Amino acid sequence: MSDISKITVSIHLVNTNLVEATSFEEIINEIITELNKNEGSFTESKIARKDFGNFAVKIFYSCSQYPPRWRGFLEPLLDKRSTLANVENTSYSYICFVGFEDNLYAITGGFGGSKAARFMFPDFGLEILVRLFKKESKVVKNIQDRGLTGNLLGQTKFYRGDQRFSDENQFGKIFKQVQADLNKELLKKTFGFSDSQIRRESSACMAKDSFQISKAVSFDTLLTMIEKLANVMKKKPNFSLNKVEHLSRRKKQNQELTKKLDLWAMNSLYNECMKEEDPDVDFCHKNFDDYLRANSIQILIDKGDSIDVENHSSFGDVVRLLKGSSNYHDDDEFYFKASVLDRIIVSYDSEGQTLTSGSVFEHVHGEFFYEDKTYFLLDKEWYRIGPAFIKELNDECVEMLKYAWDVTTLSEQYDLKQRESTYNQKYINKPNFFVFDTITPDNIESCDIMKYDDNSIQLIHVKKGFDNSIRDLTSQINIAAKRLQEDLRTGFEYIEKVQRKTIKSNVALLSKQQFPKSGLASIFKNKSPKQITFCLAFADKSPANRSLKDQITLFKSNIAKFSLLEVKRELFVIGFDFKVIQLVVG
Repeated sequence: MSDISKITVSIHLVNTNLVEATSFEEIINEIITELNKNEGSFTESKIARKDFGNFAVKIFYSCSQYPPRWRGFLEPLLDKRSTLANVENTSYSYICFVGFEDNLYAITGGFGGSKAARFMFPDFGLEILVRLFKKESKVVKNIQDRGLTGNLLGQTKFYRGDQRFSDENQFGKIFKQVQADLNKELLKKTFGFSDSQIRRESSACMAKDSFQISKAVSFDTLLTMIEKLANVMKKKPNFSLNKVEHLSRRKKQNQELTKKLDLWAMNSLYNECMKEEDPDVDFCHKNFDDYLRANSIQILIDKGDSIDVENHSSFGDVVRLLKGSSNYHDDDEFYFKASVLDRIIVSYDSEGQTLTSGSVFEHVHGEFFYEDKTYFLLDKEWYRIGPAFIKELNDECVEMLKYAWDVTTLSEQYDLKQRESTYNQKYINKPNFFVFDTITPDNIESCDIMKYDDNSIQLIHVKKGFDNSIRDLTSQINIAAKRLQEDLRTGFEYIEKVQRKTIKSNVALLSKQQFPKSGLASIFKNKSPKQITFCLAFADKSPANRSLKDQITLFKSNIAKFSLLEVKRELFVIGFDFKVIQLVVG
């Protein structure tokens, strides 16, 4: 029978740099006051025990009642006096603060963790990890990373056996969560567990914004663990988990820079929106699994009102939603910050329980250039990209472009004042060309422009600009390539759909294109993947006359560069060729 006085706990470290107060009592009061402005009502709980030795302890709780989301669905069917028509769920949460030496730690339950997350160090658990293990330690059970570059937002990988940290390809990734094995020696010597408390040869630990050992512990054992973690943090790291430099807000030397970067990012977002352009950023909560699978997402507005947000909405979508309300103001950056960036977005499960919560700005992720240096904003944390990272990326791109550069396939000049579709339509009715811009059977765009002859086919995707949007384009290319690969194996159902949808297009120029009597599929028949090339064609928006092939250092978007490398590798695995075309701008 399990001991109910023991549970598995995750230990957080509070970022006291975010508050003005300095004493244990004052820091907690300031945090609770801030939480109660937006997150609900946390009340201090009385504690019967008075003596905690070298530790100081305070506990706060919150209780919320809410109707389950299915109640409204059933209400038209139910008697108004029935239990189901009036039922409300009750949920309790807590935050337990523990002061030790000069640090403040927190343990949470219910939605207390998500509410207080903005006051916690985002990589505390990972900082513990790199002090416990060496880079060659074969202890990794699973790992979650976030993509700085490329098409992948994030992923979690599970290993059959134990993996080394050094086996992970760190290029373009930030590791956010690691589960590893703690052997018996570490459990005893580092964390103070006795032989009677250890039943197995090892126990898993989970390192992310918190640190957790997969063992049920009592409150007194928890205090011992906090003391041991404080000692671990006094050691120097054995290795760096991530290639890029994290500008930790914990370090005083970074605080001024991160404040400047926050203001720079906010001003950049404001300026782009004022130009009625969608800022080139990703939009997602740091707990992307929960956020992207949420049953509903809402922006909280004053007086208890809210605005529904669709899953996978962009930052531009959110701004447009707020523009439609009476709470939007953009007279200057201050008003924009208050009416957009500081708004809280909450996602809910099917029962109406909170999954994620955070400000609009905390959902913004992207690449920013400040004072000639490259920075990434990810989960409201800043990462600096070092010269070695950029040089390695540029060198790999230059090598790839030696073989992938194409200057013969497209000849028309691109007018930057016009839309991409206008450029694409220049190739309508040209010999050996078809245009399939906006033709998306099965929600897949095969290409914008197709060029062909008896021996080859070029499927060309066109984009204005060489920036973060290249990532979306390479994602489209990858999806189209996989669908075409299936068509080559199983017949030409998709290609035939492309022809039918083109003929039925509402765009007259597209619908009047003349296909071969034997159909579009006849061009693909008897073609091997090696005879088919996917092309990424871009028009550089910069006023400078520069070449990606010969002057790659003048192009600043590392996201775009990495996306090229990633799609090239993916197409190579499938068997298709890949070319890059820089359109002549005129």
